[in-house]
Amino acid sequence: AEQALRLSDPQPLLNILKEHDGVIILGDPGAGKTTFLKFLALKLARGEGKELGLDGRLPILLPLAAYANALEEKDIRLDDFIGAYFEETVAEHPVSEMLAAALESGLALILLDGLDEVKELSLRNTVVERVMDFYAYHRRKGNKFLLTSRIVGYRDVRPAAEKLAESTLVDFEDEEIEGFIQRWTLALEKEAQGGDNAIARADAKTEQRGLLDAVRHNAGVRRLAANPLLLTILALMKRQGVSLPERRV
Repeated sequence: AEQALRLSDPQPLLNILKEHDGVIILGDPGAGKTTFLKFLALKLARGEGKELGLDGRLPILLPLAAYANALEEKDIRLDDFIGAYFEETVAEHPVSEMLAAALESGLALILLDGLDEVKELSLRNTVVERVMDFYAYHRRKGNKFLLTSRIVGYRDVRPAAEKLAESTLVDFEDEEIEGFIQRWTLALEKEAQGGDNAIARADAKTEQRGLLDAVRHNAGVRRLAANPLLLTILALMKRQGVSLPERRV
């Protein structure tokens, strides 16, 4: 469709992943695509996958732009590139062996970030083809996949595969904005004050009130605050005593 179509009420991405082998996560810049993948990788690395329904899975987080750069130099399978990529960055760990074992046992969570960051269209098509081959082969054993892309340019290379779902991140509603502001200001004050103490909580409350008032009473600020990255920038500006902008530009 030319226009975005919401087929249902918003639902958690992890619920969609439970029902599909893979999910493509679409969103505007700053919507939280990469942050979500990093969150999953960190939770699993800490052994906290059970609460996410991903217990025992090996997270592999890979920027697709790095794979595209490698393809410009030589033809390399995605399986082989993942091992080589991590051997360069975390050489002390046998990632190739770990990945092969996880894929064979169906316990890998493959997190492929930034399909849109492959700028050249023909190269992006090649990357998509390789990713889909990788997905089609390894999903059969129970491995799970998450891919991210900005909305702009996605339709030019839109992949189609069995049990692969598309989802678009929705903007923050008022409840999410308030929850973010409360957690963010408190975390920042704890860091600034050296711990969770009365002064940190009092200063956090002051910051929260000022920021929430701006969001609630200024329609321009409220529109910006719907985007997680822009909300973070607004919170930083407010903390520095800078006048909050009302337009995205």
